[in-house]
Amino acid sequence: MNKLSVKSIALLTIVAFTGCAGNETARPISNLQYGDEKISCEQIISQINNANNEIRILEKEIGDKSSQNVAVFVIGMLILWPVFFAADFSDDEDIELQAWQSRKSVLTAMQIDRC
Repeated sequence: MNKLSVKSIALLTIVAFTGCAGNETARPISNLQYGDEKISCEQIISQINNANNEIRILEKEIGDKSSQNVAVFVIGMLILWPVFFAADFSDDEDIELQAWQSRKSVLTAMQIDRC
């Protein structure tokens, strides 16, 4: 391989990994929502189940992000240091996870009080 093709491959790798890096901002849910005072026990249970699903999804995303960052680190150390720019060190998923856990706590308290 000549120098130009090696540089081209390296550049394309960097661009591909950088495109996978986290660039989405956190959108935390409010723990109190409009209409909470009027929802039924069935709706509370449904929303708790929804919160549990969102929490599971976010926990998986956090684990996947950690694995991806480890892979980026290893590749960066062994092959190509610019790949480090593809690492996602944001805490967006953590912020959303905390918001969903807070929402679930509020819903659980509502369930205890009303049901």
